[in-house]
Amino acid sequence: MKIIDSIKSSDLKEILKWLKLYSLMRNQLGKRWENLFKRKLLNKHYLLVEYFSSIWKDIVFEESLKIYSKIFNIKPNKEDIIFKKIDNINWWIRIYFDDNMVDVSYSRIEKILKK
Repeated sequence: MKIIDSIKSSDLKEILKWLKLYSLMRNQLGKRWENLFKRKLLNKHYLLVEYFSSIWKDIVFEESLKIYSKIFNIKPNKEDIIFKKIDNINWWIRIYFDDNMVDVSYSRIEKILKK
């Protein structure tokens, strides 16, 4: 108990907050809890962009940056984003930010490619 007495109450509250989050995520998120909790501890976000395979990656990156900045208020580096080609989402792009997702039509990109 001497160790606990030597810790400030604000630090104990912070530890309690993380323990509650750990317990909640482990009980409610199934297999995903561990990766999500680690990212939360490291203050790192999960950034994934799924896109139609025949689109150039540079265009996908430019469009995803616009979405990340407008919707999620962040400006990630290209290295922070995981890009995944998917053939069955014709002319669509899916932007993931942790557990949030935005579906965007590729109509603008299609017009760019036709020029």
